[in-house]
Amino acid sequence: MTIFKYLGDASEYYGTLFLDTDCAQLTVGTPGGFSCPGTIDIKNRAVLHVPADNTATIENLVSSNGIVSIGADNVNSLYGKLFINNKINFNKEKISVYYPRVFRPEAENVELIRLASGSSFSMAIEDFDISGFSVEPERLAVCTNAWMPNISFSVKEVEDGSRVLSASHRKYVYIDAAGKEGSESIFLQGNVSSWSDDGD
Repeated sequence: MTIFKYLGDASEYYGTLFLDTDCAQLTVGTPGGFSCPGTIDIKNRAVLHVPADNTATIENLVSSNGIVSIGADNVNSLYGKLFINNKINFNKEKISVYYPRVFRPEAENVELIRLASGSSFSMAIEDFDISGFSVEPERLAVCTNAWMPNISFSVKEVEDGSRVLSASHRKYVYIDAAGKEGSESIFLQGNVSSWSDDGD
C-alpha cells in the first residue's frame, strides 16, 4: 500500500484530491489539526486516515466504496475526529469506517464524524459499515455467567444542528441467580452510582 502522510498546511487548497485505488492511503496528521477547504474523493477502498489525537476539517468528502479510518489510542484515551463543513456524498454506497478500538468496561461516548449544521446533505447510521473494534475482557466475567457489552453506533443531531456519528459503550453484567425453582435473570447497569464492582 502507498501511504501519503500529509503534515503540511492545506488551508488554501480548494481543489479536489482524488484517491482512487486500494493501494492509496492519505493520513492527515498535522499537529493541531488538519484543515482543507477543498474536496477529498476516496474510491475503490482507498483510505482517508485521521490518527488518534488529531482532527481533520474538510469542506467536502466524496466516497465511492472508500474507507475512513479513525485512529484510537486506547492507552491514552485519544481518538481522531473528522469534521465535514459542507458536503458528504456516498454515491449511493455505504462508506466504511475503520475504528481500531478496544472498548473498555467504562461507559463512554466518542464522536467520530461530524457534518456541520449548514450542510444541505445528511447522513444516517445506514450510510456506514463500521469495523475494527473489539471488547476488552471483563474481570467480573469470572464470577458471573456472562459479560454483555452494550456497544452501539448512532447518528444524532446535536444542539448546534450538526449531525454526529458516534460510538457509545455502556457496561452491563448479566447474572443468573439461583431462584426458587430454577434461576432468575437480572441486569445490572454498570455505569450508575448504585453499582459498585470494587469487590466490596
